[in-house]
Amino acid sequence: MAKEKAKIIKPKKKFNFATVMKFVRTLWKNDAVVEVATTTKWYWSLIVFVVSLVISVLPTTVTQATTQGRNFLSGTNVNYSDPFLNGLYAYLHHENSETSEIIFDKETNKLSSTTNRSTDYGNSYLLSDGTKAPRPLYSYKRTITTTTGSITTSNLLDIYVIYDESETANLNTYIAQIQGTNTNFADGYTQAAEARYTRTTPYILFTNDSFYAVNYSANGSTALNGNYNHILEIFTELGASSTYTFRDVLNYNLPSTSTILDEQNAIFENFLKYCDQVYIDPRFDSTWISFGIYCGVNGSIIILMGLILWLMTRGKNNPNNKIKIWETYSMAFWASTSPAILSLFGFLMPSMGMMIFIMLYAFRAMFLSMRQLRPVYN
Repeated sequence: MAKEKAKIIKPKKKFNFATVMKFVRTLWKNDAVVEVATTTKWYWSLIVFVVSLVISVLPTTVTQATTQGRNFLSGTNVNYSDPFLNGLYAYLHHENSETSEIIFDKETNKLSSTTNRSTDYGNSYLLSDGTKAPRPLYSYKRTITTTTGSITTSNLLDIYVIYDESETANLNTYIAQIQGTNTNFADGYTQAAEARYTRTTPYILFTNDSFYAVNYSANGSTALNGNYNHILEIFTELGASSTYTFRDVLNYNLPSTSTILDEQNAIFENFLKYCDQVYIDPRFDSTWISFGIYCGVNGSIIILMGLILWLMTRGKNNPNNKIKIWETYSMAFWASTSPAILSLFGFLMPSMGMMIFIMLYAFRAMFLSMRQLRPVYN
């Protein structure tokens, strides 16, 4: 009878917690950073560098990626949105719609050629300082009288809807021309030559392939820039024809019976949705551009710190003067992990997102150089 072969039982490999803890300790121990940086393969340091870099820019990148087009009208002033709230309602119900209509072409996602009207710089549209101004397709004005003590003032809240057939290449030039004269816009573009109030005026600018809107408040101005590529993704029932109008957008699914205030709010909400849609492409582009810039800034700081650590160890009294430059770069990479993780608090303070990592990393690198890499004098 053949003898059974003895089974060879291989011992199971145990998970080496000591090795893992060596890497974990780099989050708070400077000696662990030096040890790991000088004993591990270079590619681990490079992986840590990339991961830390991505984590460090997450708060600012996510904030940029979730910004909505409507945010340019999200001021804290109670009357901040009034020019658009009231002006768009008046625009929708404007009697002479054929002279102020904005028509979109569904096939090209641009304005239809039927809207190509020349911009008028005629003498009848002088500003209060005598400068010629672009004539809007539509202008809205209302007067609110307020009394403080014995002083009565009239606040004019206007909005201008302007069209120019320029393509995107000329948009910045045209915007600069509007803003250069905007504080002197004539009241309602009246032809009278008497002195007129001067003020900054919210406006909407349509060009053939782009949209631009500006609002003003006591705290300054906010602006929105976009295109028409994604409007029909949300306004899906604008008719079967090849074109639709800006009025169709404002009038989208309005309640059949409502008060003026309810209709104003519904029109304004449609405009906010429209602003979100026109901002999709610019937001996508700006998010990736910002991501690249943020990574470039943080990455440059980390790489610069690796060079500084190497220069600091060059002194003859420094026991670490035999450390190679790629090892100090590795130290800088491993030291960036904990500041990157702590920078996630930037989600709670978006305005401080970039600075949190820079400040924390500067402190970490300073203590690393002072505690572990300092020179020794007799």
